[in-house]
Amino acid sequence: MQNRLKNKNTNNPDVWKAVGHLQKAIAAGGVDPKLLALVHLRASQINSCSACVYASVAGGKKAGDTDERCTT
Repeated sequence: MQNRLKNKNTNNPDVWKAVGHLQKAIAAGGVDPKLLALVHLRASQINSCSACVYASVAGGKKAGDTDERCTT
């Protein structure tokens, strides 16, 4: 899979500020934080962002998710 963005300028503070506002708006929508962490994890995997994968796992654990879930 190839990156969709040719120029990843990760040092732009305006981009990170916008991402922070977006995350706050999504979290305020009432969706279960564990589900949001799973969605973020999958998007991070698709985008090949290892830092985002790590943040997703940490966010899921903070929301009360575990490494192992049993669904029966």
